[in-house]
Amino acid sequence: MTNQPEQSTCVIVGASHAGVNLAFSLRKAGYVGAIALIDADPTLPYHRPPLSKAYLISDDPIERNALKSPESYEKSTISLHLGCRVTHLDAGKQTITFDSASNGTTEVMYYSQLVLATGASPIIPPIPGLQQAANLFPLRTALDVNNIKQAMRQKAAPKVVIIGGGYIGLETAASLKNSVQMLRFSNERSGY
Repeated sequence: MTNQPEQSTCVIVGASHAGVNLAFSLRKAGYVGAIALIDADPTLPYHRPPLSKAYLISDDPIERNALKSPESYEKSTISLHLGCRVTHLDAGKQTITFDSASNGTTEVMYYSQLVLATGASPIIPPIPGLQQAANLFPLRTALDVNNIKQAMRQKAAPKVVIIGGGYIGLETAASLKNSVQMLRFSNERSGY
């Protein structure tokens, strides 16, 4: 069991744009307690908009889209717990339990303030047969985009169906359309 420490601790679950900006804003506003960012994504927090645009069609590493450098977190004494999935919340004891995929441990952390900044999860519609479809990808994380890129590279003339015509769906469609056209133009000019 975790005893309540004397220092206040703000735990932020979700290390994308909202969670990271909150952590740094707290420091800027003079918050002196501990700040912990917990996220299931093992990657250093990154900008999400490039996922359906530039990152989708480039070979650049996701680190080029980092929200902050690793040194920024250290300098601001913000602890990162990446690749960790929250498994339990005890509001009475003010503790949160999370598992680390990297080392298989479970940790219990006390909080004096808790922020849930997990964002949205992609919805895969309940269309019969869709769950069993090969090459079915949501688009929310860098890993999702890496899986899409890998599937696109495996086919000479990939065919894509995008379910969802919001910002992400439309940006993904435009990026993939331009990417395939550029690939075809490049192959025609080089004689392939």
